[in-house]
Amino acid sequence: MEQYLADYLLKLPKQLASSSSTINPRDEKIRLQLISPDDDQWRFIVDITNNQKKVFKISLHHQEDTMKSGLIRVDFNSSHRNPEEINPFVPAKLLPYAGRTFINEPHIHFHVQGYKDLVWAAPLDGYDGFKVKSIASHEQYCGAIVEFTRYINLNGKFVIQQRLL
Repeated sequence: MEQYLADYLLKLPKQLASSSSTINPRDEKIRLQLISPDDDQWRFIVDITNNQKKVFKISLHHQEDTMKSGLIRVDFNSSHRNPEEINPFVPAKLLPYAGRTFINEPHIHFHVQGYKDLVWAAPLDGYDGFKVKSIASHEQYCGAIVEFTRYINLNGKFVIQQRLL
């Protein structure tokens, strides 16, 4: 996918395809279907993947659903290695992270033209565009989901179930 299209799709206003959705933090996989009121040619999904063995290891993934192309992903308590090779489409903000390995470090993945889906990432600590930097509580978990929906321009109501103690 060309970079201009990925940037356009990420910025499009989105809404839930159904009237409401409930997010249960105990579910291993949650999928939200999205549409854009501004451009009905595109369909989107948000996947929230929770690790049942490691508390607060989650992945927030947003992609265009027709072409199955990833647009953005945020990983908490997860590991990843960036490519070492740099093509002309790698943005300046990612250049310092060429070949970097993230070990259980919160990071954000970006679409970069010419690479496989979302193989480039930057640490959340050094990235001002996403306000939640770590997850160590249920409140921060909920905050990360809300921040992710803001980041992808999702307008709509959903419920995040509270944990029972």
